[in-house]
Amino acid sequence: MRLLQIYSLLGFLLVSAFAKAQDTLSYESFKKTNKERVDLKRDTITIIDSITTTSFVNEINKIELKTMSRDSIVFKLEDEPLAARLDSLWRKELARMDIYDTINNMVHDLDYKEEVYLDLPTDTLKKRLALINERTPFNVGYTPSLESVIKRYLKRHKPSMERLMEVSQFYFPMFEETLDKYDIPLEMKYLAIVESALRPRAKSRVGATGLWQFMFSTGKMYGLDVNSYVDERMDPIMAT
Repeated sequence: MRLLQIYSLLGFLLVSAFAKAQDTLSYESFKKTNKERVDLKRDTITIIDSITTTSFVNEINKIELKTMSRDSIVFKLEDEPLAARLDSLWRKELARMDIYDTINNMVHDLDYKEEVYLDLPTDTLKKRLALINERTPFNVGYTPSLESVIKRYLKRHKPSMERLMEVSQFYFPMFEETLDKYDIPLEMKYLAIVESALRPRAKSRVGATGLWQFMFSTGKMYGLDVNSYVDERMDPIMAT
């Protein structure tokens, strides 16, 4: 009985050694015949493991273990919350319509009302307009209607003027660059204030659209794409 136990133990040890040898030989022969697959510089690394399932039998099951490709990692980039909020507010400011409506009403309502403003006497306004006239090819002359508009801004529309001056810092450099390229007086940039109050989405009651208030036919004439989904008259760069 004891002798039988010794033989069984020896048999178990022989089987274990054979399985280990089989695994080692199989892996070594695999490396020799499949060198191109065992390459740590490749994107995907494949390892073949050999397991002996039956004692003293040469049938070997191959189990393929695949690692994840190094190029399959996806990085999710997120906006910084404060910067995203500031961008959102700035885009909203660029597309506001209230100033356009205010200026549009003022331009079409030029009834002169004689009022006395102690902060800007008429003679002072005339002198300032004369200084501007010396620096521009346009004829900047005094008229009662012009004085009415200027004083209306000074008295009732200071917030609108502040917003216009702020937004102009964004649009005017682009206007001036394009105007200078075609040798057009830089003062033409102020036309966009009268036309749209620097609102790229402004649209008049007759259909004129964008910073420069192009009609449909005018936009087409200048090669702007205008259809049911796109209106490049509202694109500041394309329209300019």
